[in-house]
Amino acid sequence: MWSREELETVVVIEPPEKRASVYTNYNAEINKLRKLAEENPDIKVIRDEGDAIEVELPSNWIAIRKPRQISEETKQKNRERLKEWQYKKQAEKE
Repeated sequence: MWSREELETVVVIEPPEKRASVYTNYNAEINKLRKLAEENPDIKVIRDEGDAIEVELPSNWIAIRKPRQISEETKQKNRERLKEWQYKKQAEKE
């Protein structure tokens, strides 16, 4: 088991081959990569050590983007929609 300080994800992009390798010992990412590898033949598991995994995949699968900015107005509308949905769900149970 890894301590919080030891958790890491390493991405190496190799532009000439248009491939990337991803190594991680972060459990949530391990699960995502295993599932993606099962569903996609383009993703190859290089090694799976149980508590760490390394995969090779097309480099166009790698993306870095800024977090989505949500206005307070949109957040409020989302909260109201969620409350309505929860109310309807509860009413269906009764």
